[in-house]
Amino acid sequence: MWVAYRTFDKLTPEVDFATELKNGNVAVAIFIAALFVSIAIIVGHALN
Repeated sequence: MWVAYRTFDKLTPEVDFATELKNGNVAVAIFIAALFVSIAIIVGHALN
């Protein structure tokens, strides 16, 4: 999941996710949570 997050962070250089999270941006937090859930679902199906 960390690799997926870092890859997405590199693909979107105009948005600094860490800074936005520290500033309390709820939309970014929800987006990252959705990213983690979707990656977990994909990995879960791949392992099953």
